[in-house]
Amino acid sequence: MQYCKPGVKIINVARGGIVDEAALLVALESGRCGGAGIDVFTSEPPTDLSLCRHPKVVCTPHLGASTIEAQERVALEIAEQIVTGNAGGPLTGLVNAQALAACGTPAALPWLTLATSLGQVASAVLAPSKSTTVTIQCYGDDVSPLARAVGPAVVVGILKAAGHSSANLVNFATLASDNNITFQNSTSSERPSLLATAITQCLLVTVTTSAGSTSVMGSVSNGRAVLYAIQDCMWESGLPLSCTLLLFRASSGSPDTTLLGLGTAVAGKGGRLLSLVSSGQGSSEQYYAIRMTGDVIIPEAPAGAEFLAKLIFS
Repeated sequence: MQYCKPGVKIINVARGGIVDEAALLVALESGRCGGAGIDVFTSEPPTDLSLCRHPKVVCTPHLGASTIEAQERVALEIAEQIVTGNAGGPLTGLVNAQALAACGTPAALPWLTLATSLGQVASAVLAPSKSTTVTIQCYGDDVSPLARAVGPAVVVGILKAAGHSSANLVNFATLASDNNITFQNSTSSERPSLLATAITQCLLVTVTTSAGSTSVMGSVSNGRAVLYAIQDCMWESGLPLSCTLLLFRASSGSPDTTLLGLGTAVAGKGGRLLSLVSSGQGSSEQYYAIRMTGDVIIPEAPAGAEFLAKLIFS
């Protein structure tokens, strides 16, 4: 208050705590503040009535939309927004979920699913760390406008892999800050040279921690999230990210018996085998993926293979 003009009038109808109530009372008593109008308080209802009873203060109850008519109108507006959002219409009135505003169309949903899944895969490949940097590159004219949404979705996937099952596009920023996760987006109209298929739209996610760096690449095919590469190891026809995925890693040039050994290892472990596929060989490693349905017991990896993660996708 010392920087305010003597006799200044203070009005707070925004949020309790914006005005220091103790300092305001002192300023009123000293004459520095000529009067105040208050509709909101740090504690509601206020337990200290010193301000409310002060002769230079006008207090009104923090009613907002508390009348019967206003409550009915708010309920109707919320219901209409939910219906509009489910129908793929624009989302309005968002305050703490800006990422959602960038993906209010049915066409965006598969890309958000892909982004979350790629975050989970990247976390499975790279060991956890106290600090994580994520770079998301959006390739293609259709996916580039979704950059504001897919970036947070990737972070959600990383958080879920770290055990934060409640992570979503609303609370991701707070959880990311608490877990020292930072991310940045970039866009390009051209596809990366590593992608040797006809796919023109894709996401490339690079995660860097104190343990190193890893990249995963994926796209959307027929509305499904598909993984195409981990580092320089490619799945030319794509690996659907659905159901339960058991991910293994082996040294590049591992014998063909490794894949057979994995098939034997999952036999009798519950669930139903959908596919057992190997990536192309990278410079130093390759990956094996087993897709299954139902409850699956994690099998023991055969010699030469390292079990990375059991990932469950919707």
